Amino acid sequence: MNVRKRMAAVGVAATLLAGAGVAFTATEASATTYTCHYTRTTNPYRTYAGYYSGSTYVPHFGESSKPVIEAQCLLRGVGYNITADGIYGQKTKDAMTNFQANHALWPDGYVGPDSWPVLRYFG
Repeated sequence: MNVRKRMAAVGVAATLLAGAGVAFTATEASATTYTCHYTRTTNPYRTYAGYYSGSTYVPHFGESSKPVIEAQCLLRGVGYNITADGIYGQKTKDAMTNFQANHALWPDGYVGPDSWPVLRYFG
């Protein structure tokens, strides 16, 4: 199969998978930048960016999802220079590790049940 036909087949497969709601890994996702729409509550004080309102989901490395966009927006809100592209790559993990280390959290680089509330508070 020549390169042009192979690329067309990959494009058709990606379109079919996207229509089925399948999440892509970082190597398969397109480069999209998301806008962060911040909302702050006062009791308790929390910041939301409009993509995920929970506090228990733990994104994994290479994942592309709405909780990843939320985490990236919140990290941007506290001053980290990362792109809200929805892909949990090395830059997002490094920013999260730094945030955790600066806020007395276990610096594993993953936003989870212990990190979400602190990130939302400072975001």
